[in-house]
Amino acid sequence: MRLTGPEQAMLDGAEGPARQRAMDLLVRYGDALGAERFVDTTNIAGVPGSSTLALRNYYQRNGGASFEDVFSRFDLDSDESVPLPPIAGNCCHLQGGMDPELWAEQGMSRAAFEHQRQDEAEMVRRGIRVLKTCTPYLAGNMPAYGEHCAWMESSAVVFCNSVAGARTNTEGRESTSAAMLTGKIPDWGFHRTEYRFGTHHIDVEVPVESVMDWGMLGYFVGDIVQEHIPILTGRFGRPDLVRHKHFGAAAASIWSALSSQHPKSSDTARCKEGSMERRGLWINGLKLNEASGSASATQIACRPFRSFMRASISSPS
Repeated sequence: MRLTGPEQAMLDGAEGPARQRAMDLLVRYGDALGAERFVDTTNIAGVPGSSTLALRNYYQRNGGASFEDVFSRFDLDSDESVPLPPIAGNCCHLQGGMDPELWAEQGMSRAAFEHQRQDEAEMVRRGIRVLKTCTPYLAGNMPAYGEHCAWMESSAVVFCNSVAGARTNTEGRESTSAAMLTGKIPDWGFHRTEYRFGTHHIDVEVPVESVMDWGMLGYFVGDIVQEHIPILTGRFGRPDLVRHKHFGAAAASIWSALSSQHPKSSDTARCKEGSMERRGLWINGLKLNEASGSASATQIACRPFRSFMRASISSPS
């Protein structure tokens, strides 16, 4: 990777051992991805430093079990515990796995509950917002159009890329924790414009209205496109926030691309010029019709596209 002067200084330890370990992790991550540079990000959503009792007990037997110990060794892949500086930017902790009031009904012990409270207090002390949700956009973290983010949570990543028009890959605990310390994430995947074009046109010919309908549509689309990017048009109105959430969550359960485009509800939809195909398939009473042909870019509310598959969802005959 090609580092800027400040990035190289961070890697050399000029900003302390925690940021040095974080930058080292991100450089290795970027090299593995084939990225050539970093992008700046201040909008980061992960699960920094949190641990279960089992994880805490493991580290207690192997060098220490404080919040800093777990963050250093588990999140930053460090061989030793390092002091953590305050976090800068819009950084948040997502779901914690335990209800703050009904933890006993979940079968959790008081010891586990108290341990989570201690972890959360450490996060807050360092400037991390505790959201207790896997949908940060419903709890005050709505990214700006075009903003580079570093988010975990598959359904949130769909929303971030598609509805908000921001940019994030599906990050993990380690990369998000390192990004919180450095404000950097590899410039790769959905951060780059050339990888954000639609590849599949899904033409919906059945009414899609209820939240359940949108969940079923998401499951169907995710199974069809897999690692590719769909653009949806057809017989549906402008989905509200809840319907977007259900579509993205269902699609992400079997779909790895984690970006979709709805031209009716987002100005982010775009594709590249080329040919299209259709094929036949039935899923849950929905038919993917066999046909062939093409459509102009204007018909699907897209810029010109290059390798494009078109599918049609219709009622069974």
